[in-house]
Amino acid sequence: MDTIRAKALQTDTHDSRGIVGFVRLGLFVALVSIGCGEPSHVLRVDLRTDFAADTELVRTVTILSSEDRVELQRDERPVEAGLVDGVRIAQFDDVPSGTHRVSVQLHGERGMLVERLTVVDVREDTAVTVIATRDCRDVACDLLTTCASGQCVDPTCSPETPERCPEPECESAADCMAGSECATPVCLAGACGLVASNEACEGRTCDVATGCESACMGEELAVAFAFDDLQSHAGDRTLELFEAAALDLASTSPCGAALRLGPGRGWGDVANDAELQAIWEGNYSMMAWVRSAQLPAVAVYPHILSKEQNSSPRRGANLILHGHPDMLLDTVLFEAWDEPDLFQVRGSAVNDDTWHHVAGVREGNALEVFIDGVFIDQRTTATGSFDEDLPLRIGAKSRFGGDAPAVGSWFEGSIDEVRVYSRAVTRDEVTRLHAEQSAGRCACP
Repeated sequence: MDTIRAKALQTDTHDSRGIVGFVRLGLFVALVSIGCGEPSHVLRVDLRTDFAADTELVRTVTILSSEDRVELQRDERPVEAGLVDGVRIAQFDDVPSGTHRVSVQLHGERGMLVERLTVVDVREDTAVTVIATRDCRDVACDLLTTCASGQCVDPTCSPETPERCPEPECESAADCMAGSECATPVCLAGACGLVASNEACEGRTCDVATGCESACMGEELAVAFAFDDLQSHAGDRTLELFEAAALDLASTSPCGAALRLGPGRGWGDVANDAELQAIWEGNYSMMAWVRSAQLPAVAVYPHILSKEQNSSPRRGANLILHGHPDMLLDTVLFEAWDEPDLFQVRGSAVNDDTWHHVAGVREGNALEVFIDGVFIDQRTTATGSFDEDLPLRIGAKSRFGGDAPAVGSWFEGSIDEVRVYSRAVTRDEVTRLHAEQSAGRCACP
């Protein structure tokens, strides 16, 4: 657990709401009366929440502030189970008598989930319980209030001071409304919550409102080829095959049928359209299962997925199995072109003639690459969007209108479960999708 004093705190914010939280702390002027020789105290902070450990909540940040003190404790350890009943997330020593503000931020993989402010009067060693529930996720309160049970309340409200809280919503879980089939109602010191259970979804993700998500992760899914035929399972799109490219209905892919490419060059094209083109104007994700034993005799760049203008100026995005004769191995490469700039992030070798899941994700100016559901690396890019009228090519580098790919750019092996999203999928989603498809749960209606 890290402890950071005020100066460091000013640069340790995870998103815009974290900055707002810090400003809120600075705006509060606490009246602290400290007598000469008065002893200091210990302040312990416990958390109760309906966010699930690991799958939703990955770390907590606790900030203590008063008139002459700002201290932050960030817990980077895996969040413990038992969040419904309460866990200790911070302890502050040498706290003087007086009024203090305790701000608890709950962070997920992609930023802050919720923030709960509690004002505590410390006159002796004190423990305060912070209740933070998912119904406060989209609630914005003013500087003098905080969110509890989906509404803005007095920040002095806590389980230790129930007289300062609104009428409780519940005495037990039976008083709380049910959510989806995979959500369990809970009562957290008078506040209703919903706990998501991925176990109830057999490993899939539970949404407390809508239920178990499918392996499709269909939100903003633009292209999804399972290669049982040439039709995309997302969008009205057809794959056109060229030369040594054919469907392999007897493939050993975790998901069944696959696209077989080679020996020699073979590839497939998805014709461009306005909806498909719009993907590359913002965030996007490219992914597929691949199997290859391809070793380079010369420097080669076997393309798994490609949407690149191959003439000057070169602009586009590629997911590549990159080879070089001096290295004698192939590495997964996710790249974004905006000539003269080329930004690449590298993965690891996958040319061992076994199936691997590879993914490239672009979010803002960040490129990320994943192998078998595991985040490998990230790089910042200044590359902008592009609007070239090119097909999405599977198994070779893009060129106009079915033109043959450049020498060395064709992939030899098998490709399956090609997906393109018009958003940046999260690291957790990539991990879950790999686990789902590894177990043969690949259906994407």
